[in-house]
Amino acid sequence: MTDVIISASPEFIVRPFMEKFDIENVIASKVDDKTGNFVSRNCYGEEKVKRFKKMYSTEKIDNFYSDSLTDLPLAQLAKSAYMVRGEKLKLWDFR
Repeated sequence: MTDVIISASPEFIVRPFMEKFDIENVIASKVDDKTGNFVSRNCYGEEKVKRFKKMYSTEKIDNFYSDSLTDLPLAQLAKSAYMVRGEKLKLWDFR
């Protein structure tokens, strides 16, 4: 498995970042870029876990990085999880 971006942000906002860094896999909120209306549930909190498991049911998360405590459900699935604070990484100690 390669890198996956999982974001509550609208997919159309995340895509340019993915292309810049050559990342092919994304799970994000589906939002109509003309109306701003959600086309799917907001990809937030536990919804991120549901979508990850649906798309990658047999895959494991080796390293997980986030800047938000709301990503705890995903962090708990990872072998190693890190909290990003500016330029610093800190091991996510939630166990």
